Amino acid sequence: MPILALALRALLDWHILDWDRFWIPFAAIGAALLVLVVCFASDVRGRIMRVIIVSCLCLAYSYGLLVHIDCYYDASWGTAYDSRVRRHHAATGGRGPAMYYLRVSPWLNQPGEHQVTVSRSVYSRHADGDPVRIVVRGGRLGIPWYQVY
Repeated sequence: MPILALALRALLDWHILDWDRFWIPFAAIGAALLVLVVCFASDVRGRIMRVIIVSCLCLAYSYGLLVHIDCYYDASWGTAYDSRVRRHHAATGGRGPAMYYLRVSPWLNQPGEHQVTVSRSVYSRHADGDPVRIVVRGGRLGIPWYQVY
């Protein structure tokens, strides 16, 4: 459960801007974790279903760890971009918590509108047409990310 909590918090709290810089460290950490588990956990070796489950957990941990280190420990000032909320909506998946989305006008020289996931507090502060500030930071590990305010 802690692995899934770390991955979920990373997914909800921070948003990666440049996925090209993310994949190599993500795969390296995930593969290293998987090799360690398979080498030292005798009950995993030779059982394909357990290896698949452990692989998924290693990748979830790799994602959460990488994003957490890159974003939480990032001390860069960041660059602020102004945008406008074109549309906002919430989506519920049944029993789970709602996900909150803002569709914002172009920012950071990107063409077209973009949908961004935000917290409930950010979602409730903005209506359609309101200005919104997006801060882009460089990342502790050099993987750019952004937050919406």
